[in-house]
Amino acid sequence: MENDENVLSILDNNLIYNITESEMALSVKDSNAHEHSIIGDISSKILIVSIGIEGPDQQFLGKILQSVKLDIEHVLLWTYRENNKYTFKSICTLYNPEVCLFFGITAADTRLFIEYKNYDIVSLIDRRLMFCDSLKSIAEDEKKKRLLWEAIQVLFNKK
Repeated sequence: MENDENVLSILDNNLIYNITESEMALSVKDSNAHEHSIIGDISSKILIVSIGIEGPDQQFLGKILQSVKLDIEHVLLWTYRENNKYTFKSICTLYNPEVCLFFGITAADTRLFIEYKNYDIVSLIDRRLMFCDSLKSIAEDEKKKRLLWEAIQVLFNKK
């Protein structure tokens, strides 16, 4: 990062958030120095959280988003790491998403204790959430692909 680049740094609950204008990416380091990868459009109202979003998984996610007329570059992608200390509340405070799509992550992983079934849309105040199997698992299973296809059409008001 160059010294003349505009950087916004926020310290909140032992978390440091750095946002640069040129990258439009967020690097979050907690007090234990675990890095959490955030890429994409930080102003997006669509947040996708997954364990690993690279290679074939990223290509598959791109196809999923294209099916509802979205571009992977216009959503916010959070690569979830084990021992993540972020709660659903902190994610919402940071990004204020309207739609949250979780792949391979449970609600309990984000300290959100609700009852749900994978591929069901959960309305929570002014947000819509959907928890799904991992991208890899969905890509390898036709039944899961169908469940996701049907649910994502409803989630993004395409059906």
